[in-house]
Amino acid sequence: LDMNVEDVPDLEVVAPEEYQVKIMKAEVKDFKNDKGEGKYLQLALEVVDEPLAKTVFHNIFFPTENDDARQADGKRRGFKQFYQAFDLPLSGDFDLEELSGKTGYAYLKVNPAKGEYEESNAVGKFIVSN
Repeated sequence: LDMNVEDVPDLEVVAPEEYQVKIMKAEVKDFKNDKGEGKYLQLALEVVDEPLAKTVFHNIFFPTENDDARQADGKRRGFKQFYQAFDLPLSGDFDLEELSGKTGYAYLKVNPAKGEYEESNAVGKFIVSN
């Protein structure tokens, strides 16, 4: 191969603060672990105005039959905050493909490197505009 990659910049973790984020991909996935099984929405988010920022992955878990009312409501609140931050309808059905390209705001925190995982950004919370 004849390709010079010396000047290709590395992607980086951004400092903890509020950022505008854009949904690159949204996908519903299944999980199964020692606590049970269920579904979650996985979001791949781009940090707008930070071209070298690493992609931020965020999971929002659906309530399961093993959740008590408090746990189920907590998970639904996670979806509500996400819907409000991205100006999505709070009820009714919409296609996941419609999410791609939508923007909203989130407070990003930094997860330190741990084991085989590199330092990364994570959503601390979605910011709901009034």
